[in-house]
Amino acid sequence: GGNSVIIAGPSSNPAADRTLTCPDLTANATIATTNGIQMIDQYCLQGNKSLTGNTGLDLDTDFVRVSGTIAGAGHVGTGMSKSGAIFSFPSTGIYKLFFCATVMINSSNTGNRYAQNPIYITTDNSNYNNRAMGLDGVDAISGESFGQPVTEFIFDVTDTSLCKCKFQVQTGESGATLFGQSGRLDTFVTFTRIGDT
Repeated sequence: GGNSVIIAGPSSNPAADRTLTCPDLTANATIATTNGIQMIDQYCLQGNKSLTGNTGLDLDTDFVRVSGTIAGAGHVGTGMSKSGAIFSFPSTGIYKLFFCATVMINSSNTGNRYAQNPIYITTDNSNYNNRAMGLDGVDAISGESFGQPVTEFIFDVTDTSLCKCKFQVQTGESGATLFGQSGRLDTFVTFTRIGDT
């Protein structure tokens, strides 16, 4: 009909060379394009942990990759690397960190009934700072009661050797329990790469 199709390069210089390879097409075939998620990964606690009042607990032992641990769970891309409580990123980029903790406090604890879940980040592989934190008050009802603080942070990972993170849970009450049941997500973190840095 006299119109044209234009394939244009990016408006700015890309971070690396890009090669576009067209497939062999049969009659009436189409080419689908997508700008989907390149990396998404989850870690979860697979065992309850006792919490000491006003003392942060780093998520370290029993905090494992969901994919391969929970039936039906998966991940996209290389995924995160974990050493102790420290997480490293597979590539530079903008990442969304989503952190949910499930904390149980017994009714016999009547003091500071709260639960919080800070996200600590470093951009120099040394100094970790609390950059986001969820906080939830836990009602003093008969028996066990639960709090579920949730927090998220958009992290600009400019250097994978310097930009890292860790996750912590704290409550105002001793004798509280951080929930992490085998085979399900109670306390977990989701890492999603959402764009280039």
